[in-house]
Amino acid sequence: MEFKPLDGRVFPRFSGLKTFFRLPVAEISDDFDVAIFGVPFDGGASYRVGQRFSPSKIREVSSLGRGYHWSRDAHFSKSLKVADVGDSPTVPIDIQQTY
Repeated sequence: MEFKPLDGRVFPRFSGLKTFFRLPVAEISDDFDVAIFGVPFDGGASYRVGQRFSPSKIREVSSLGRGYHWSRDAHFSKSLKVADVGDSPTVPIDIQQTY
């Protein structure tokens, strides 16, 4: 598997499955250097809950981003194999079981 973001000129950024920076979805057993892993949980919050929506929103917003850093002239996917491995299973009403 090639661990590179999808090209926006080939596959439009507003379409498709939303993954972090349009990276490939991988299994935890695949050969990668860095895994992006979401934890959709807000069971520990007592006021203003909603953190459970963060992993999906970060994936959605990052699909418009670029991995290239202008001043360093570097792209993270050139030196690292990065993959989105999905979300952690959680128990919405139990912090200990989720942990």
